[in-house]
Amino acid sequence: MLKEDKVTSYKTFYNEDLRAITQLIYDKNGNIESNFSSIKKTLCIIVE
Repeated sequence: MLKEDKVTSYKTFYNEDLRAITQLIYDKNGNIESNFSSIKKTLCIIVE
């Protein structure tokens, strides 16, 4: 889990027209974790 002090910026996107959205999470090592979610929200966290 990312610590709050590690997050430099974040954006939350809502799209009610899509049932499934690709969720990209960038961890502190620069790795990308991709998850498919049925929720109508995508949270992108960028950590420097």
